[in-house]
Amino acid sequence: MKTLKDVKKIEAQIRWDLTPLEVLNPLKAQSKGEKIKGGYLFYIDVWGCKASLGIIDNNTLNPTSYILLTDIPEKMLSEAVFEQGGALIVSGYYAINKKIEEWIKNRLKELNEDE
Repeated sequence: MKTLKDVKKIEAQIRWDLTPLEVLNPLKAQSKGEKIKGGYLFYIDVWGCKASLGIIDNNTLNPTSYILLTDIPEKMLSEAVFEQGGALIVSGYYAINKKIEEWIKNRLKELNEDE
């Protein structure tokens, strides 16, 4: 598990333009001529009927995912899952939405101010 303080160290390498589907299904992205390697991306992990915020390290041949320990409201995560046609009763990876992206950016900004 990682925290937002860990993310702060790699903030410049965050890829806000990628989704878990593009990383975990590289053939789809490659067929569109997109570069999928490099950087880190946020995602929503649904497991055991619970949504968690995670980050994928997409800098290697085998992307590695980590769950983040944060205080993000569960309602924000579940809303983003539902927006994509998902449900908390079905395990999977989902993209974050703009609301969650702004929440993350604000938290990272707060970490800057605390230093």
